[in-house]
Amino acid sequence: MAKTTKRNVSGKSAHKDEVLSRRATQHHDFIGAAEPERKLARAQEEARIEKDRAALEKEVVHEMEQKLEQEAGLRGSPGPAPQATHQEGPRGFLESLRQKAEERLHDLPRPLQSAIELTGKAAALVRVSVRFGLGVASAAVRTPMALFRMLGRTKREA
Repeated sequence: MAKTTKRNVSGKSAHKDEVLSRRATQHHDFIGAAEPERKLARAQEEARIEKDRAALEKEVVHEMEQKLEQEAGLRGSPGPAPQATHQEGPRGFLESLRQKAEERLHDLPRPLQSAIELTGKAAALVRVSVRFGLGVASAAVRTPMALFRMLGRTKREA
């Protein structure tokens, strides 16, 4: 049988005693008597490993969650998310979103603000150019169509 002693200890010394008892070699009268203790030690070690793995997994998931929230802009956002009431409707909601975007724009560094402004102006210029081009293209298509219609009428009348 195993010779063990128990002490009433607390704190750091209790932890040290637990570690030592796990690692200590037990003395037995017969070699066969050690097998149950080996099984118990293996079970305790597997339980400890599983506990450590679960704690590590929980920590990794928490870190990933924080990283995703930071990338999504959920942490550190200035103020609550805009909400539209039924009275304001979609226009009120869009206006509140625009205000929140302007607040965030003021927090950005000056070079980034100017780059965003230039991008907006370039997009407006492209939009005007496309609109003008579509107008010219539709007029260019309408003119021959009108000419063909007139020719078709004159042939029928003649």
